Amino acid sequence: MLALLKETYCGSVGVEFMHLWNPEERQWLQERMESTRNHPHLSREERRRILEKLWQANRFEQFLHKTYLGQKRFSLEGAETVVPMLDGLIRHAAALGCDTLVLGMAHRGRLNVQVNVLGKSAAAVGI
Repeated sequence: MLALLKETYCGSVGVEFMHLWNPEERQWLQERMESTRNHPHLSREERRRILEKLWQANRFEQFLHKTYLGQKRFSLEGAETVVPMLDGLIRHAAALGCDTLVLGMAHRGRLNVQVNVLGKSAAAVGI
């Protein structure tokens, strides 16, 4: 039992959920993590798409850094995983029939998300 719990909660990705006030939410997360040992089973295509989105986010940040050297900008640097996460979330919601998305976010990484998740052109976001 201890080995299973260590595999689930002590790997390279940590999990904090006990601060959630709603016991149903805590239980839902716990069931999802423990049933997969916190290692979701992704197809080769899904893994490839995640890697592609990470690469796109990283390249966009490099482009911004070189193009706007010394300019104040709200970079996504260090949080590039938000791009494949949002991409997956939006694709999943669309597959379930969602046809409207309202996305609010701080400045940090907003350009990267608009270009690499929402498909806007660089010109459309002012680059």
